[in-house]
This record gives sequence, C-alpha cells and structure tokens, in this order.
Amino acid sequence: MNRLAWVFSGGGAKGAFGAGVFQRILEIYPTLRWQIVTGTSTGSLIAPFAALADADRARTAQLVDLYGGIRKKDVFQSNFLFNPFNLPEGLVNLKPLREVVNAALPLDAQATLATGRVDLVVPTVNLQTAALTLCTQERNQQRIRDWYAQQQIPVPLEFWPFADLNEALLASSAVPLGTTPIQNDNRRYDYKNKSKRHQYVDGGVFDKAPLREALALGASEAIVVMMSPTQAQPRLKPFDNLIEVGLRAVDLLQDELLRGDIDNLGLAQVLYAHGVSADALATQQVAPEVCGYLHAMESARDTPAGTAMTNPAMRPIIIEPQTGIGSGEDFDSLVAPGWPESPEADGGKPTNIPIMQARIAYGRRVVDALLAEPGSRLRNVLDAITTGQ
Repeated sequence: MNRLAWVFSGGGAKGAFGAGVFQRILEIYPTLRWQIVTGTSTGSLIAPFAALADADRARTAQLVDLYGGIRKKDVFQSNFLFNPFNLPEGLVNLKPLREVVNAALPLDAQATLATGRVDLVVPTVNLQTAALTLCTQERNQQRIRDWYAQQQIPVPLEFWPFADLNEALLASSAVPLGTTPIQNDNRRYDYKNKSKRHQYVDGGVFDKAPLREALALGASEAIVVMMSPTQAQPRLKPFDNLIEVGLRAVDLLQDELLRGDIDNLGLAQVLYAHGVSADALATQQVAPEVCGYLHAMESARDTPAGTAMTNPAMRPIIIEPQTGIGSGEDFDSLVAPGWPESPEADGGKPTNIPIMQARIAYGRRVVDALLAEPGSRLRNVLDAITTGQ
C-alpha cells in the first residue's frame, strides 16, 4: 500500500518556491493522491493547503495566489519601542500573518482538515518545557508517541490541540530572536504570574525534520521540498537587524538539520541492508538517531502496513533550488526576467518581476527539469503511484 508524504522545509519568503513545485506536480499528475503532509516554518503554512488539495485541487491555486501576493507588511508588524528596561519578546509580531492565515483557513477549512483522509503534522517548540510540540489530528497522536518511544528517540513530546491549528502555524513560523513567540490558547498566559507562561517558536529550531513524523505515520515514499539549495549560498550584503540575522541563522540551521536527518536515514538503510541491528549499534552508544531509523525499519517487517514506515528502503526524493533564490526575509524585491540569481547580481537595481512570483515560476521549472532527466526518480515514483492507485 503506497503512503505518499509531502515534507516541506522552512525558508521564510522562499516558501513560494515550494508552492510552485507543488502546483506543477499536480498539473502533470492530476490524479495523484497522498496520505501525509508535514511542514515546518514556511512549510507549515504550505502544509494545510497541500492536505486540503488532495480532495480539492482549487486549494493549490489558493496556495499559489497566497504566496504570489504576500508582502512583508502582510507578515510582520513592528512592536519595538525603544525602552532598554522593557524590551519586547521580539522586534516584530505576526499579527498581520494571523489575519492572512485566518482568512485563508477559516473554521470550515480547519474542520475539513480535522476529519479529512490526509494526516497533517506541524511542529513547534515549547520554550518552557523544551518539548517538541506537534499539531496533528487526534487520531495520530498516540501513533506518533508510540513511534518515538519504539525508536528510542530522546525527545520530550507534546501535542497542540488540532482545533487551534492556525495558531500552531503561527508558532511554527515564529523565528527566534526577531519574532514574538506564540502562546497556545489552551495555555493562556497568566500575566500576574509569568512563570506559568508557555511560549512557542519555530519547530525547525528543534525538530530535525518533519520527515520523522511522516515516517511515524507510515510513509512509504516522501517528496521533500527544500527551499534552499544543498550548497548554502553566500550572502555578501550585511544583515541589518535582529530579524534578518535570525531568519538567516534559522534558514541555514533548518536546511542543515533536515539534510542531516535524511543522511541519517540513508546510513540506517545501508546498515539495515548489511544486517546490522539497532540493538547492536545501540550497544556502542553511538548515532542514536541512526538507531531510531534502524528500529523503524525492523519494526516495519513485523507490523501491518500503515502503522509504521512501510518501505524500509524508502529514499526521500529531494526537490530543491539549483541556485540561490534570495533571502528568506525578502518578500518585496523585483527581479530580472530569467531569475533566479542573487538579488545583488544586478547591482540591487529593481526590474519588473515580483520576487515571490519569480520563485513560484522557478519551482515549476525545477520540477520540469527533474521529470525530464533520464531515469528520473521523481517521475518513476509518481508514475508508479498514479498507476497503482
């Protein structure tokens, strides 16, 4: 039984690339179905639309329109008041983004997600308890708990009520240093006793990758959409404030952690193929995350399909830019036709294409190039899934 997962990385404004990738694949494979969607940071904003689009393809156009039209003023609002004795929790807050998210995902859409066939997972981090806090449908919670315990992954785990999904999307988008953390409505702040406050930030800071949650929910194949190229791109322009510094740091961290997690999965697959057991590796007290994946592969042999990773040989298909597509805080630039390339390459002179729309177009072109490659893994997997449905 195929269980296809979409996994969307973080990357701020570069999420427009992921929207373009998603749109183009569905244009070419209009009957494609999937069962799992996970995403962190900007990927968390893509994730609910991707989950809804399995049954309602109009959500794909909504996602693309959202990313194509959004600007920095629609995301951040300054809350900085120069008072060295009462510094804010972040230079900006996400009040504008909350309005955008609530308008795009009203209560009826959230209800559809809660009962829909696609499993959705959005990670955040609880700053007080240092726990990975996942927002997912209630039906998934025990299953993920069991998987983490079975794989002996030493991560404190909590769950955010799915009824508060939109707030979880904001929490997963709250970049540390620059952005005010989000509070869970079911853990309201006690302003008279701040020790009871629970603050949540970007899930990509703590969670190595929402790939793990996809595996916990039984993914047999995964399309991982990265918003930055494998080789980190240099940025010669100075970072002018905490927001830019924080976004750049988290951007680099998230991509590196996600790639590290994919590498750990690949190493576990090699060890599994050579008959190395998780227990044998664990006795050496090394590579606990590789041990976790080995446990998952071993358990897949003995459990029904859909209850654990159902394809021990699964290699995630990574779709990523082949070159830099600007910085994660850049929502407003205009770029040259034929972009992407560094915004500084043209001396910083604006031309006539909004950068968000250019990123969407580039995501589409990357998909076309990958499908055109001889022996394309992306094409082979998508062909197999669509013909086997």
